[in-house]
Amino acid sequence: YKDDKVFEAARILKSIQDPIFKDIHRLILEKADDGEKLASSLKANPEDGDWIDQGVSKGKFPTRILYRLETNDEGTSELTARCETPIDRDLLNPLLAVLNETQLYQTWMPTFKVPKFGLTKSEKLKQIGRVSQLIFIDFDVPWPFAKRELIMSATAIDDTSNGNIVLAMKTLETGDDETIPEKAEKSVRVDVDGGFLMRKCPSDHPSLQFMEGGTNDDLVLVTFSAKLNPNMKYLPQSFLNFLVKTALGMSWKMMLQLAQDVKDGKRPDHTKAIEEKDEELYGWVRARVEEMLGLISERETLQV
Repeated sequence: YKDDKVFEAARILKSIQDPIFKDIHRLILEKADDGEKLASSLKANPEDGDWIDQGVSKGKFPTRILYRLETNDEGTSELTARCETPIDRDLLNPLLAVLNETQLYQTWMPTFKVPKFGLTKSEKLKQIGRVSQLIFIDFDVPWPFAKRELIMSATAIDDTSNGNIVLAMKTLETGDDETIPEKAEKSVRVDVDGGFLMRKCPSDHPSLQFMEGGTNDDLVLVTFSAKLNPNMKYLPQSFLNFLVKTALGMSWKMMLQLAQDVKDGKRPDHTKAIEEKDEELYGWVRARVEEMLGLISERETLQV
């Protein structure tokens, strides 16, 4: 579990006859169930759902963006957004480093003056596993809405033996962990449920037609989806358009470009963080990624 092998730990627990589980065991089973549901949903073809497809944005990182808007039982709007981008295999490890270094989010996440929107604080509250952690994020939203807070668990799931890396995100509340602070007086907590899946890129993905050079064999598909409840009774169409067409797309492209810059040694803050944690973390991550990519190559060879 401390090595983020949640699925493997859950399989062992499920094999035990007449178990007497402790809270940590129940937590592992819960996280595994959430991770399996997330992976299944991210592997599902979007055409089978009620997504609004924004098409593929062209450029260095061709990305498919989709969304849907729903109203929950409390009458507030929930936005679910999804991004899918094929990347070169050698970009996967730098991307994982970008996602993991949560304290550096403020150095690269975009902010907007019109409308006022952007991350103002990002803090790691607690390290759970090698990669898994509890995160606090604070961000501005347009007037007349109050500042928003997000506290979530980011659970990394090492499923490299099956060709997958899963990163599940889930909202936490004050009281769920001793490190979680009380809500700021003038802020509103938001809810998020979703995450990332990294796997071999399917040969029929619509972004491939816009990729320059390389082959499908060289690519890993990074898929992200999250349901966000900003706790607004009404989500203005103008703000919805901004979130989906501008903020999300720009943040996603900046994240991928940052991964490229990290790979090329152009981000000293990330380089320093990686070097400081190389022995206990990033060396291990590299080994797991290389094992996953090696298994994918072996399976492709056997299929031929």
